[in-house]
Amino acid sequence: MGEDSKMAVRAVETGERKDRVLIVEDSENDALLLEIELQRAGYEPVCRRVDTAPAMNSALDTQGWDIIIADYLMPHFNGIEALTQVKAKGLDIPFIIVSGHIDEDTAVAAMKAGAHDYVMKDKLARLGPAVQRELREAEIRRLRRQGEERLKAEHTFREAIENSVPSGITAVDLEGHQTYVNPAFCAMVGWAEHDLVGARPREQAPMRPRRLLTGAWFSVLIALAGNVSGSEKEHAGCQRLSESTRWRSLALGRWVSRWRLSWVSWG
Repeated sequence: MGEDSKMAVRAVETGERKDRVLIVEDSENDALLLEIELQRAGYEPVCRRVDTAPAMNSALDTQGWDIIIADYLMPHFNGIEALTQVKAKGLDIPFIIVSGHIDEDTAVAAMKAGAHDYVMKDKLARLGPAVQRELREAEIRRLRRQGEERLKAEHTFREAIENSVPSGITAVDLEGHQTYVNPAFCAMVGWAEHDLVGARPREQAPMRPRRLLTGAWFSVLIALAGNVSGSEKEHAGCQRLSESTRWRSLALGRWVSRWRLSWVSWG
């Protein structure tokens, strides 16, 4: 986790920020008690109270929220309906149910519906720790999504390049098995991807003219051995001309500490 990410999580854990809190509650006094409890826990909440489905929908559409605290049961609205609206909009917002009377079965049902926690109104001292935990977990989920989106974008970009460049690209592991080939490489050697991935160069030797294949894989293995000196490359190049020592001379595994993505271009 980067330093900025750690600072973001630390700010959540210590309450060193103003949190936007949507309170779903029909009682102004109860909403005020929730706000006071958050302040007592060290937060500086910026609260808004709603108690109907239209008001809830408007609040979700017009502003971002850090956490939602909802009464389980109200005259014209309830916490589960509020939670359903949040889920329908695809929002990942910590959602805590509060209630003056909720049995264990009801609480479990609320959690299964997607609520992150529940707090009894006669035990509001639990609200601060519950909010802290859920804000921290939400921040971790947000950072994880950002990381996954970056990786997906990088993969898409790499895939687009690898599938469009005219040069052959292949990856070989330390045991000599091919783990990846791009379309250009398949076209160069004349095999399908499923024939190449998982195979070793020597296993493919009888399938095509040895001279073409040896030249291709000489280029691949030299690319893998990125720190090979010029004299060593020349020596390997000379050795590959000999049919009897061709594959032995290309055993460059001693130069490879890990597999590398290799670009192969033949003229």
